[in-house]
Amino acid sequence: MTVHGTKQRTPSFSEQSAAPSTQSLQAKLAVIACLYIAFGMASGFFYTAVPAIFRQRGVSLEVIGLCTLTYLPFGLRRWQETTYRNSD
Repeated sequence: MTVHGTKQRTPSFSEQSAAPSTQSLQAKLAVIACLYIAFGMASGFFYTAVPAIFRQRGVSLEVIGLCTLTYLPFGLRRWQETTYRNSD
């Protein structure tokens, strides 16, 4: 191709596809990082702040202990993933 008498080089396929994939990878990593931080903040709040708030408001230790059962689905999911991954 010529533009105003100068010949422009056409980028190869690998040069054309490298930039978008790098940008899309960076965008995906940014989304994953944001989700990781958001989930970490929420779980950290429930693991540390909620029992302290409950205790400050006079909730008994037995009830606070029972509230930890809400974490059971997450723990079982992690256990299941680890068990099935290592079973092969």
